[in-house]
Amino acid sequence: MVEEPEKFPDQVDLAKLRESKESLANLLRETNTLTDAVLREKDTIDERLAVVVENFAPERIDPVDRAILRLATWEILHQNVPAPVAIDEAIELAKRFGTTDSGRFVNGVLDKISKTAAEQGT
Repeated sequence: MVEEPEKFPDQVDLAKLRESKESLANLLRETNTLTDAVLREKDTIDERLAVVVENFAPERIDPVDRAILRLATWEILHQNVPAPVAIDEAIELAKRFGTTDSGRFVNGVLDKISKTAAEQGT
Protein backbone atom coordinates (compact mmCIF):
# COMPACT_ATOMS: atom_id res chain seq x y z
CA MET A 1 0.00 0.00 0.00
CA VAL A 2 1.30 3.41 -0.93
CA GLU A 3 1.12 5.97 1.83
CA GLU A 4 -0.09 9.48 1.27
CA PRO A 5 2.96 11.73 0.93
CA GLU A 6 3.34 14.23 3.71
CA LYS A 7 3.12 17.87 2.95
CA PHE A 8 6.47 19.40 2.48
CA PRO A 9 7.26 22.08 5.06
CA ASP A 10 7.69 24.69 2.36
CA GLN A 11 4.12 24.06 1.14
CA VAL A 12 2.79 25.13 4.52
CA ASP A 13 5.08 28.17 4.50
CA LEU A 14 3.91 29.12 1.02
CA ALA A 15 0.27 28.86 2.08
CA LYS A 16 0.95 31.12 5.08
CA LEU A 17 2.81 33.54 2.85
CA ARG A 18 -0.13 33.63 0.44
CA GLU A 19 -2.53 34.31 3.33
CA SER A 20 -0.25 37.05 4.65
CA LYS A 21 -0.04 38.62 1.22
CA GLU A 22 -3.85 38.66 0.94
CA SER A 23 -4.17 40.13 4.45
CA LEU A 24 -1.67 42.85 3.61
CA ALA A 25 -3.47 43.64 0.36
CA ASN A 26 -6.76 43.98 2.28
CA LEU A 27 -5.08 46.17 4.89
CA LEU A 28 -3.62 48.38 2.17
CA ARG A 29 -7.05 48.77 0.52
CA GLU A 30 -8.68 49.66 3.85
CA THR A 31 -5.87 52.10 4.66
CA ASN A 32 -6.18 53.81 1.29
CA THR A 33 -9.96 54.06 1.62
CA LEU A 34 -9.68 55.58 5.08
CA THR A 35 -6.89 57.95 4.05
CA ASP A 36 -8.86 59.15 1.03
CA ALA A 37 -11.94 59.75 3.20
CA VAL A 38 -9.97 61.77 5.76
CA LEU A 39 -8.24 63.82 3.06
CA ARG A 40 -11.56 64.59 1.33
CA GLU A 41 -12.87 66.07 4.58
CA LYS A 42 -9.61 67.54 5.86
CA ASP A 43 -10.88 71.13 5.81
CA THR A 44 -14.06 70.26 7.71
CA ILE A 45 -12.11 68.19 10.21
CA ASP A 46 -9.58 71.00 10.70
CA GLU A 47 -12.44 73.45 11.33
CA ARG A 48 -13.74 71.19 14.10
CA LEU A 49 -10.25 70.85 15.54
CA ALA A 50 -9.74 74.63 15.49
CA VAL A 51 -12.93 75.07 17.52
CA VAL A 52 -11.81 72.75 20.33
CA VAL A 53 -8.09 73.54 20.32
CA GLU A 54 -8.20 77.03 21.74
CA ASN A 55 -5.60 79.53 20.52
CA PHE A 56 -3.90 76.86 18.42
CA ALA A 57 -4.41 76.58 14.66
CA PRO A 58 -4.42 72.96 13.44
CA GLU A 59 -1.37 73.59 11.26
CA ARG A 60 0.62 74.41 14.43
CA ILE A 61 -0.15 71.02 16.00
CA ASP A 62 2.65 68.46 15.81
CA PRO A 63 2.28 66.68 12.43
CA VAL A 64 1.97 63.22 14.00
CA ASP A 65 -0.63 64.42 16.50
CA ARG A 66 -2.49 66.25 13.74
CA ALA A 67 -2.67 63.13 11.56
CA ILE A 68 -3.92 61.06 14.51
CA LEU A 69 -6.48 63.72 15.43
CA ARG A 70 -7.77 63.94 11.85
CA LEU A 71 -8.14 60.18 11.59
CA ALA A 72 -9.87 59.79 14.95
CA THR A 73 -12.13 62.79 14.34
CA TRP A 74 -13.24 61.28 11.05
CA GLU A 75 -13.89 57.95 12.79
CA ILE A 76 -15.94 59.64 15.52
CA LEU A 77 -18.01 61.53 12.96
CA HIS A 78 -18.45 58.89 10.26
CA GLN A 79 -17.71 55.37 11.43
CA ASN A 80 -19.86 53.07 13.49
CA VAL A 81 -17.06 53.05 16.02
CA PRO A 82 -17.98 54.17 19.53
CA ALA A 83 -16.16 57.40 20.37
CA PRO A 84 -14.35 55.88 23.38
CA VAL A 85 -12.89 53.16 21.13
CA ALA A 86 -11.70 55.67 18.52
CA ILE A 87 -10.23 57.83 21.28
CA ASP A 88 -8.42 54.90 22.95
CA GLU A 89 -6.93 53.82 19.61
CA ALA A 90 -5.80 57.38 18.93
CA ILE A 91 -4.22 57.69 22.37
CA GLU A 92 -2.26 54.48 21.82
CA LEU A 93 -1.04 55.72 18.44
CA ALA A 94 -0.07 59.06 19.98
CA LYS A 95 1.84 57.40 22.81
CA ARG A 96 3.68 55.17 20.36
CA PHE A 97 4.47 57.66 17.60
CA GLY A 98 4.09 61.11 19.16
CA THR A 99 5.84 63.12 21.82
CA THR A 100 5.72 62.44 25.55
CA ASP A 101 2.68 64.74 25.87
CA SER A 102 0.86 63.47 22.77
CA GLY A 103 -1.34 60.92 24.54
CA ARG A 104 -2.78 63.47 26.96
CA PHE A 105 -3.15 66.11 24.26
CA VAL A 106 -4.94 63.77 21.84
CA ASN A 107 -7.19 62.52 24.64
CA GLY A 108 -8.25 66.04 25.62
CA VAL A 109 -8.91 67.20 22.07
CA LEU A 110 -10.85 64.09 21.05
CA ASP A 111 -12.91 64.16 24.23
CA LYS A 112 -14.08 67.66 23.26
CA ILE A 113 -14.66 66.57 19.64
CA SER A 114 -16.80 63.62 20.74
CA LYS A 115 -18.84 65.78 23.13
CA THR A 116 -19.55 68.43 20.50
CA ALA A 117 -20.40 65.71 17.97
CA ALA A 118 -22.83 64.13 20.43
CA GLU A 119 -24.43 67.51 21.14
CA GLN A 120 -24.82 68.20 17.42
CA GLY A 121 -26.02 64.69 16.67
CA THR A 122 -23.19 63.94 14.23
